[in-house]
Amino acid sequence: MKIYPYILIFLLAGCQIAFGWSYNSHVNMTALAAAYVFNLDTSAAAPKVAPFQVRIKYDVHEDFGETVGMSLNLLGTGGILESFVGAIIDVTVLEDKFKVDTIMTYPPPKKPSVNTLYKIMKEAGSDPDTYDARTGLIGRGEMLVGHIYGPNGIGFADFMAQFCYNQAVKAWKQNQKNQAFVFLAYASHYIEDCGIPVHAEADYRNLDVLQWQMGYHSFTEDYVADHWMEKYQATAAEAAQVPMPVCDIGAMVRSLAMETNPDIAEWNKAWGQKGGKYNPGDQPANQKKFDELVKQEIWRCVPRVSGLFMKFKQEVMGGK
Repeated sequence: MKIYPYILIFLLAGCQIAFGWSYNSHVNMTALAAAYVFNLDTSAAAPKVAPFQVRIKYDVHEDFGETVGMSLNLLGTGGILESFVGAIIDVTVLEDKFKVDTIMTYPPPKKPSVNTLYKIMKEAGSDPDTYDARTGLIGRGEMLVGHIYGPNGIGFADFMAQFCYNQAVKAWKQNQKNQAFVFLAYASHYIEDCGIPVHAEADYRNLDVLQWQMGYHSFTEDYVADHWMEKYQATAAEAAQVPMPVCDIGAMVRSLAMETNPDIAEWNKAWGQKGGKYNPGDQPANQKKFDELVKQEIWRCVPRVSGLFMKFKQEVMGGK
C-alpha cells in the first residue's frame, strides 16, 4: 500500500493545464445568452465603450489533500492511512490556497477592436482562464480547481459563479455598469465549465479515472472548439433563448455538475480512444453519438447562463 502515494503523485505531475470548453465555446455561449437577455447591439454600428478596468480579487482555501486522502479509502478503515496519504499529497505537490488579485483592461490591449459591450462580454466569457492561470491544482498553472465541481466536493466552481455574480451586483449599485456586465460574463464561464464531463468528474478516488481524465481532456474540449460554428453554434443559440429560472446560484452550478457527471463514460466511448494529444483533423469514433452528447451538455448549461443573466436583469436592473 505504500506505493499509492508515489503513484498518485507521479500521475498528478503529468497533468496538463485544463480549460473548460476552450475559447471558441466559452465566448460564443456567453455572447449568445448576453445578446438575448440584455438585447445587446451586435451590429458593426454598436456604440464604442470607453476604456475601463475590472479588478478580480479573491482568496480561497480548499484542503484538497485531505479530500483526496479520505476519498481513496485504501484499506476501508475510513481514516488513518487515507489521511496520511492526503497529507503527503498536500505537502508534496498541491497548492490549496488560491489567491487572485488581477486587473483586467477592456478593450483588451491586444484586441482593441473588442470595443462594444457585446464584444467585451463575449471576450470576458473566456477571461477566467487568463486571470485564474496561476490557481492550479498542482503547484501553479495546472488543473484549475475553481473551474471544476466533482461529486465528492472537489472544486469550487459553485463559489466562483456566486462570487462573480455578487461582484456584478456591487458594481451595478456603484454605477459601474460595464464592470457589472464583465463580472456576469465571468460568472457564466464557471457555469459553462460544469457542463462538460471532465470538469464535473474531478473524482480522484480511482487512479484509472485520474489517468483517463488527463489524457482525454484535450479531445473533449479542443475538438468541440474547432468545430463549434459548424456543429454546435445553432444549438447554443436556441438554448440561449430558454432561460432557466435561477434562485440559488451555487446550488444551480452543483446540480449542473451532478447532471453532467454520469455522461463521462459515454463521452469516452463515443470518442473511442484514450490519452495522447488532440490534433486538428482527429474525429470521434462515433460521430453521431459524440455530437449528441455535446449538444446535450449545451442544453444543460446555456439555459442556466441565460437564467443567471435574467436573474440579474429582473432583480438588479429592475427588468430593464
